[in-house]
Amino acid sequence: NGSSHGRSRIFRTAYMEHPSYVPLLKRALKLWKGLSERDLQARANEAGNTAELEPLLRMTGALMIGSASDLQTRSGIIGGTMTSIEEHDLEHEVLTPAQVSDRFPVFRLNDDEVALFEKDAALLVPERCLAAHLREAGESGLADLRFNEPMTAGGLLKKIADSSGGHGDCSSGGVKEETQDLCGGVEVSRPNEQGLFAVRTSLGNEFLAKKVVLSVGAWAEKEFGAVLKARGMELSVERRVLHWFKPRTQAESTATLEPQTRKGGAPGFDPLPATTPTAAAAAAEDRSQARRKEPQTYEEGATNPFSDIPLYLWAPRDASEQEVYGFPLQDASEGIKVAIHGGLGMEGQRLSKPEDLRAARAEVQPGEVEEIRALLKAKLPEVALGQHVRSLACLYTFTPNEHFFVDWHPLHPKGSVLLVSPCSGHGFKFSSVMGEACARMLSEDEGCAEDLDLSLFSLKNHLAGTLEPVHSK
Repeated sequence: NGSSHGRSRIFRTAYMEHPSYVPLLKRALKLWKGLSERDLQARANEAGNTAELEPLLRMTGALMIGSASDLQTRSGIIGGTMTSIEEHDLEHEVLTPAQVSDRFPVFRLNDDEVALFEKDAALLVPERCLAAHLREAGESGLADLRFNEPMTAGGLLKKIADSSGGHGDCSSGGVKEETQDLCGGVEVSRPNEQGLFAVRTSLGNEFLAKKVVLSVGAWAEKEFGAVLKARGMELSVERRVLHWFKPRTQAESTATLEPQTRKGGAPGFDPLPATTPTAAAAAAEDRSQARRKEPQTYEEGATNPFSDIPLYLWAPRDASEQEVYGFPLQDASEGIKVAIHGGLGMEGQRLSKPEDLRAARAEVQPGEVEEIRALLKAKLPEVALGQHVRSLACLYTFTPNEHFFVDWHPLHPKGSVLLVSPCSGHGFKFSSVMGEACARMLSEDEGCAEDLDLSLFSLKNHLAGTLEPVHSK
């Protein structure tokens, strides 16, 4: 799925999806910082120094870009982000197009757009994050790590006490109770306090446990989707494509763009309280507008202006566009990563069958590259005109409202089988805290600190509509 590759993930604290995520994010950031420090030290001990080591967490800040009117209506990316900022008193700046252009010249905002800059945002390297978590789990002596050993179809079974006091498989002659569907067509017994769960794998191994966590990414719909659908909530899987481009340099291209068409608002539109402009300020605004109209270039070998830009999410300018997000440069040889997040455009494919998951990883088509170029042409022209390096498909699992789903399996006693799908294309940043929170839920006392409360994502709250759908804001 999309949570284990791709070289970068966005970490945001000012969360546009809902303010209730913010306490989890504050804890997650603390955990990521600690993991990053320990990981750098461990790798330095192996390599001899940290000078050439890429940290798994890089504090970059983030720009949320959208219509200035959304500040008043509290809608879209801007409105949702500001709601979280105000509820949790988060550090931020509101930037005009001219201010964005002066600080980050590669971005081209329209005059009726505004940007929220968040300081506590970061780039996570997912491959590095996973390696660090696995290393610490292995070194703890408490984890038995297995790789390339998937759970088989029908691999999660309930063991129950047989007449001799041992345990019998519910499908192989033990004392059985009435069976019910657990997930993916697996037949299991009704819960029995003396029973254990057995997880069977493709290598023929069987693991026994009193408690089980099913967190299977894009395979959630296959493994427990039927159980949720029968109770009124349906999961879906969608294909998304990530792209890498080398922004053009002076030597690489002499292509030009037509001056950007500016939409709405007066020149120098400022969403902040009005002040009397000085001649110097007016001249600075004129220079900023001129710079925003022309694509910038940089000489080969010079400092790449994309190296120090913040993360960004850019709201659609009209109904024909989709939400775009991207990252600063990580490696000059591979360019910068950009992608489409919301909506079903050319690259969005809703998948309904397990076999579709394999087909979805097929080669990216030229039309998908041109789609992202077209979206970036007026926003990041140096990228739109740049060299396409590569593209990579990943999979999003979606709940109907695009929030997470975490709850106990409805066919088993509370506290025995935990279904975990922190999904909908915005979950990786939570993986540090999600592991901690789920571990607490599985502990004997089932206690959970207030800042780690996952009850908001329960099936009950999904069905009750407790959370407003993400893209209805």
